[in-house]
Amino acid sequence: TRGENLSLSYKKVLQKEKFDQFVEKYGEEPEDVTIEGTIISVKPRAGFVIQDDDGMEYFMPMAQGFLKAHGAVGKKVKAAVLKAKKETTSIVVSRKKLIEQSQKNKEEKITELMKDNEPKTGTVKKITSYGMFVDMGGIDGLVNYNEISYKGPVNPANYYAEGDEVIVVM
Repeated sequence: TRGENLSLSYKKVLQKEKFDQFVEKYGEEPEDVTIEGTIISVKPRAGFVIQDDDGMEYFMPMAQGFLKAHGAVGKKVKAAVLKAKKETTSIVVSRKKLIEQSQKNKEEKITELMKDNEPKTGTVKKITSYGMFVDMGGIDGLVNYNEISYKGPVNPANYYAEGDEVIVVM
């Protein structure tokens, strides 16, 4: 109640049902659950409210957003679920956790690629005047134009096309 007036909300009832379904499916401390939704509002100095395609709302604190509040409404984002709070029936999510996991995975992949000095096969993604970018299974590397031929600096487009398979050494 607010003062003397009673406050009713059908939206909150629907949200509570969706929250209960979420907790039943994943528990209060879900692990490795990723959501995708659109930012529908920004709470000043607090965080973002994200809504997924099913209408479920999630809260993302400012510190976990890796986003600027200005112009955030309407943006599609992915986030990892941190916890489900039963007392407030809210689900707290984090873009920061997802980004940090992605960076850690990339670092592990790079370490794995550079572990031995053996030749590896990659795909030419883009050719520029200063070299070519080669996809090594999700990690892009630059082959400088000095490293393409024994003749010295050459134009990579004379030797390769985008989509070509190439053998490279890290």
